[in-house]
Amino acid sequence: MQLTPEGWPGFAWTAGTGWTYRVEWRADLGTGTWQKLAEVTSPGPIASFTDQTVGGVARRYYRVVFLHY
Repeated sequence: MQLTPEGWPGFAWTAGTGWTYRVEWRADLGTGTWQKLAEVTSPGPIASFTDQTVGGVARRYYRVVFLHY
């Protein structure tokens, strides 16, 4: 994970071309439910996402869930 020049967290993962993934987040790894953030369809072998909704949140955990190909 890296921050963009604007300060947004972004990350990338190995993916299948044309496969769709759901990016989810939650504030605490131990409690709470995963919240849907976005669906990403990979344009190639690497998919990426930048979270521009994070605002002033001090900590946010992410996971990527495979949906379909």
